[in-house]
Amino acid sequence: MAQVSPINTKDLLTNIKNRYNQDQIFTNVGETLIITNPYQIIPGLYTEEKMQEIIDFCKENSVERYERAQPHCFDTTMHSIFDLLNKAKNQALVISGESGAGKTECAKLCMKFIAYYFGKKSEEGKKEENLEDKILACNPVLEAFGNAKTVRNDNSSRFGKYIKIFVKIETKQIVGAYMETYLLEKSRVVTIAPGERNYHIFYQILVGLNELIKTKFDYNHIYELCAKKRLKLSDGAKSYIEKNLNEENIKKMFNMKELKQIKLEDYNYLKNDVYTVPTIDDVFNFYECLEGMIGTGFSEEEINNVIQLVICLLFIGNIDFQPDQTGDKCIVHPNSVPIQKFVCDTMKIDFKIFDEAFIYNVRIIKGETIKSPMNKAQCKSFRDTFVKEIYNRIFGFLVKRMNLTLFDENIRRKVEDDNDIQHIGLLDIFGFECFKENSFEQFCINYANEKLQNLYVEDIFKEIENMFKREGLMEHYSQIEYKDNTIILDAMGKYPNGIFYQIDNECNVAQSDDKLLGRILDQAKKNPSIKSSLKNKDKFFITHTAKDVEYGIKGFCTKNLDEFKLRMKESVDSIKDELLQKMIGNNSGEERHKKEKFLGGKFRSDMDNLAKALGECVRHYIRCLKPNEEKKKNYFVPWFSLLQIKYMGILDTIRIRQEGYPVKKTYLEWYLKFEDAVDFPGKLFYKDVTEDNPKLQDWCHLIAKKLVPDHNENMVLFGKTLILMRQTCSDQFENERKKALDSKQKMITLLTNKIRGIEFVRSFHLFYGAIFTLQQNYKLFSYINKMNKVREICKLLQMKSKMNSIKKENETYKSKLNLLKDFFLSTNLKINSNKQYIKFVQAKYTITNYVANFKHKKYLKYKALVKAILERGVEKHIKSDVTPAAILIQKHVRAFLSRINMGELYEGIVRRRKVLKEEIRVRKIQKHFRKHFYMVKILRKQKAVDKFVGLIKFHRFRTWYLNIRKNVIIIQRAYKRIYLKRKIIEARLREFTEEEDIKYEDSTFVNSVTLFPERQLESNPNEKGSQATIQKMKNLQKFYDKKLQTLNPTKIADVQYLNHSPYDEPKLHFFAHVLDLDAIINLDDIYVAVPWSETLQDVTSHNIKQNTPIQLIEVGEFHTTLVNSLGKTFTWGWNGNGQCAFNINKDKKFLIDNFKSLKNGSKNRLDNNYDVGDVDFDNEIEQIKNEKEIFEDVDEDYEENQDFNEESFMDFYYLDSPIIIDNFNVRKIECGQDNTMVLTKENKLYVFGSNNYYQLGVLKYKNIYSPMSFQNIIKAQQEIPGVNIKSDITCMKFSGKNALLLNESGNLIMLSCLVAGASGNEGLYRNPIEIPVPNVKFSQIECGKDFCLLLTTSGLLYSFGSNQFGQLGHGDTEPRTYPTVVQFFLDMKKKVDQISCGFKHSACKSNNKIYTWGCNSNGQLGSGNLKHIYVPTLNDIKYSKVKTNFLQVSCGFRSTVFLTETRQLYWCGTCGDIQQQLEPIEFLYNLKIPELFTYDNHVIVKINHTWSKTMSILYATVAEIGPLKHKLNNPNKIEKILNSLTNKWTYKDLFPPRGADLDNYIAEKHICKDVKASTVKKSL
Repeated sequence: MAQVSPINTKDLLTNIKNRYNQDQIFTNVGETLIITNPYQIIPGLYTEEKMQEIIDFCKENSVERYERAQPHCFDTTMHSIFDLLNKAKNQALVISGESGAGKTECAKLCMKFIAYYFGKKSEEGKKEENLEDKILACNPVLEAFGNAKTVRNDNSSRFGKYIKIFVKIETKQIVGAYMETYLLEKSRVVTIAPGERNYHIFYQILVGLNELIKTKFDYNHIYELCAKKRLKLSDGAKSYIEKNLNEENIKKMFNMKELKQIKLEDYNYLKNDVYTVPTIDDVFNFYECLEGMIGTGFSEEEINNVIQLVICLLFIGNIDFQPDQTGDKCIVHPNSVPIQKFVCDTMKIDFKIFDEAFIYNVRIIKGETIKSPMNKAQCKSFRDTFVKEIYNRIFGFLVKRMNLTLFDENIRRKVEDDNDIQHIGLLDIFGFECFKENSFEQFCINYANEKLQNLYVEDIFKEIENMFKREGLMEHYSQIEYKDNTIILDAMGKYPNGIFYQIDNECNVAQSDDKLLGRILDQAKKNPSIKSSLKNKDKFFITHTAKDVEYGIKGFCTKNLDEFKLRMKESVDSIKDELLQKMIGNNSGEERHKKEKFLGGKFRSDMDNLAKALGECVRHYIRCLKPNEEKKKNYFVPWFSLLQIKYMGILDTIRIRQEGYPVKKTYLEWYLKFEDAVDFPGKLFYKDVTEDNPKLQDWCHLIAKKLVPDHNENMVLFGKTLILMRQTCSDQFENERKKALDSKQKMITLLTNKIRGIEFVRSFHLFYGAIFTLQQNYKLFSYINKMNKVREICKLLQMKSKMNSIKKENETYKSKLNLLKDFFLSTNLKINSNKQYIKFVQAKYTITNYVANFKHKKYLKYKALVKAILERGVEKHIKSDVTPAAILIQKHVRAFLSRINMGELYEGIVRRRKVLKEEIRVRKIQKHFRKHFYMVKILRKQKAVDKFVGLIKFHRFRTWYLNIRKNVIIIQRAYKRIYLKRKIIEARLREFTEEEDIKYEDSTFVNSVTLFPERQLESNPNEKGSQATIQKMKNLQKFYDKKLQTLNPTKIADVQYLNHSPYDEPKLHFFAHVLDLDAIINLDDIYVAVPWSETLQDVTSHNIKQNTPIQLIEVGEFHTTLVNSLGKTFTWGWNGNGQCAFNINKDKKFLIDNFKSLKNGSKNRLDNNYDVGDVDFDNEIEQIKNEKEIFEDVDEDYEENQDFNEESFMDFYYLDSPIIIDNFNVRKIECGQDNTMVLTKENKLYVFGSNNYYQLGVLKYKNIYSPMSFQNIIKAQQEIPGVNIKSDITCMKFSGKNALLLNESGNLIMLSCLVAGASGNEGLYRNPIEIPVPNVKFSQIECGKDFCLLLTTSGLLYSFGSNQFGQLGHGDTEPRTYPTVVQFFLDMKKKVDQISCGFKHSACKSNNKIYTWGCNSNGQLGSGNLKHIYVPTLNDIKYSKVKTNFLQVSCGFRSTVFLTETRQLYWCGTCGDIQQQLEPIEFLYNLKIPELFTYDNHVIVKINHTWSKTMSILYATVAEIGPLKHKLNNPNKIEKILNSLTNKWTYKDLFPPRGADLDNYIAEKHICKDVKASTVKKSL
């Protein structure tokens, strides 16, 4: 055995760690993808943009996609899809790893990518839920019922699943899907380990319903919560939630009398130390699960039963037991009896049988039923067994129900019968588990991982040996040492000594775990993978690929039995509800497990079948790594990751890539990859090479020698079907290929640069003209800015003068104030002196009174003293009273004497004190006056500022007001249109009954019925045939029949005129009649007041009554023009740019008077004769300038002075009644987008309408509101360089924004030609220029959208303009800026007789046959398909039905019509009645218009198309040949004459002559004198 040098594990771990730290969690090792769990969401890693990027990369690099792609789980999935579609082999994505490594999330991402890829391939615009959405909807349901939180993983899958997605290879669509599940961990329902939770569904139901109770059933809160997580609940889910999750139903679910919060701690099966998980939102997941069940087809009853069963299992877990009074048996605890009854009522189980199922062990021995009572522990064990089995059946029902939606019988039969259907398998199975306590579940899970590891070993290592044998290269094969796990699989599952078989044998006999352990340890002597435990006698070891795992033997036999006791089966059989019986009944199990008795056997057979299914597929491996055991983000433990890398076999894979031949290619893949780098004789184009080509191997050898001449067998091996290369050799070939391609790329770059240089020179001239235009616009813009600044300066100067006047007034007020102040001070002094004198007199008077009073008091005292002396004695009173009284008297006397002596000084003091007081008062008054005048000054300044601010605000509000006023005008116009339309409808329907009153809803049908009232209802193939639609059509037909009889009585006269006897009048009449109306958009949006077809019919009837029938019809984008036999024009529609030749600035009063006359009924709407006059071009510029000012003034008056009446709502830019102009003797007329050209019989050309792109030849202004003579325009502009047009105009055409003329000399004249240049940019020729083509004289010109066809007098066809659909006929899509001959007819040596152009397609007649080319999106080319044609093509399909020659071809907007010599019409494309007619069919116009073609007196002479972006009209020039038949009486000669007229008129694009002139010409020269028909041709 050859030894391979050891790999450097340090480099590998460093690489993975560095990528992990940079959020690059994907790494490719050979064909294996390694994913390191980041334990966080990395932005932008799993978006739809990322998926589309992977898909686009695969499309661009379909051969070498896998080697060059960026590592990603989407990329691996795309690789499997690529192999599925190209190799038609079943594929499988095998996702493996330890628990918590991210397998479940990876599986969901892969499934999401598959659904996205095939969902993009399905029909676009499909609104209903498709199969891809249903597959994705299964994930939340399976996660809720099958995932739980474990110590290692918050969302661990406790079951395995394998999903097959079936794909139709041809259509690339998913046709069905099927799921298989393995080994649900039932024991978790009743037993939870510390730090773990039960299945998510239990917490989701309780917490989700708690949220409703908490918010008082605010369902909008739930919807907003889901919307925040980017889940939009469907209408079905919302309906279920609002209908079933209400207060009454929740109380019924939980057996509540009053609604209250549900506590998780109340249920034994949920009691643990963990109830919530930070990374899991149970509320959101519950409603996501409901959405998934609705999306996968569950009915409301099924969902209710599932939820109620889950709740019942929680209630059963709360049933407790106690010994009875005798102590011999156990009974249900009295407190648990209500719970037991509630469960029986809910599950519809017989109570007696259900009660005995938990307290008796019932067995049948030799036909006799034996009931054995059980103890409390046994009763709980039986209870838990019942709960586990019921939950397992619920899970099985969910899977079966989803499979019924995704893989019903029809899909199953389709998959079995159709070999073109293959599948992609997606395996998401349990990860390797090793806990402190490992039991039977871990034993089964690890067995499944060993099976997958064995498959991986076979794919990576054993397949290499088999490949060398198949390719005949065994002499180059070296044996590689790798770790094989076959011995482990033999120890666990090989018959008869494998552990699985030992467990089954023990369950059949004694059912003892101890004896089973002895059996297992006996096998340890034969198989080194099994070891005994030295510490614990009841445990044993198995040496797994990952690590040694210690298993506890306790419970192995019990769990393997998977026994559902007899009474339990009977209790389930007693369920009365049919749906519940179907869900959890004894017959609800899977058919694939019917033969197996024990759980281990079922799982072992499942794994064998899974390995067999995977062996039939091309397997793609995704290995998930855990960077650490703590589930921390940004934390990488190298040794822990290295252990996983070793047992996964990744190191061995790297060694193979380094030392072996890891790069494998088929000969075809090799050739397709390297053939473009090498040139050799006999080389074939890669599309022509197949795998069975005998020279393919020789070519591959030759390519290898030329790329790497020194290669040998140590570098590359050539087998029978494969080429094997070492990695270094593959890199060398890639480098050589890159060098060869780089050299070719340089040559291509040089050629491209030269071509771009030529294109640059061409585009420079266009760019120069554009710069000149920008300069003019910039000068105009700067002038406007300067004027605006001057206006602002003037306003500032005005405000400054006002401020100066305010200052002068302020100074005047100050001087007056000073005078007032002086006057006040003088007055105040006089007042003060008078006040002092008055006070002095008052003081003097007061002192006199005081002295008198004092004397009187003194006299009284003396009198009293004398009396006292007399009474009491002299001595006593002298001592007591006289002395103080004397002192007081002396005091007063001295004071009096001092005042008399010092009177002047005292008065001065008093006066000074008063003066001081007055000064204080004056200061206060002055202070108040200063404050007052300061406030007055401030207020004046504030008023000035307010006034200035007010002016600014006024300017702003005025601008705002003007904008509002303009918008109000638009609203008023729209309202006016609606108002007038309603008025007209009310007037027309006023005489009808309510049954005949209908609305104008379908404008296309209204116009069609108006034009063709005799048409049968079944003639419209686009109608769906519903009763409502048919009734509407009948009502419309009935309405218009009566309308024609009542409102339009001229209809009968019209028909009589058209069908009058040919002998009544000896003249030959020509008139136009509309055959089809194709409304591109809703015509009611343009012709708002009166439908277009009604106006056309009214004008036609009016002219027939006047014996002047309509002979020419032209439509623009928003206006229509008709011309009668006398050359009068009738025009109506939008006139915003003057395209109807009506000058609103001059003749507004004409419209107002006309409106009043129509309203009063004093005037007919077809009597609007309008005289356009003739315009003097010399004064035109000044006149237009004045008209512009008048136009603005009139518009403002109209806005400000209008009253709310009917006249005020007139739209002066829309003409709802035709304007009749009889100034022109019209020979030809042409309508553009919003402009018009008129050619008179005197060869005078008049132009009017929009001139935004100078397409009317006028270089000084944009809109022409009155007709101007083109000849005068040219004369006035002769000084402009390039304007030199001398000959008269014979033909004119509009092409989008372009205008082209043809003069008598046969030269082409361009007016502002916007022609797409070679670089794709538009160039603008402003000046009217005559472009002569050497030695060529043009006779006919036809235009489409931005392209033109030119026909010469010698029958050559030229074309130029845009060419994106090949409409120029040159065999490519490159545009032409100069008339270029169409080489096809030149090479075929065929003359072209007539040409015609549609919107983006072309047609011509040559040798009485029709050729078509260009755009074919509506089948307008008649080729039998919708492919565009780039060269003129004659298709045999067209002529197999037509026996005669063709006279004429005419192109509409999206259709083509042919006229034969037998006067038959053939049609292809889309018209008013037909959608996408791919082959020409006969157009039966005699059935569509029976009143016109009832007799043989009317013949179609010419067919005409007129179209715009809004509508396309087909009308025929009809000749009344009654007089000719009467005089000539020779049908053959009549036919020759008519054919000659058609050819002449079509070839020269002439207008049919007047009826009387032609009659005289034919009657005199050909009937009376019997001249030959050749003379007719020559003269005409």
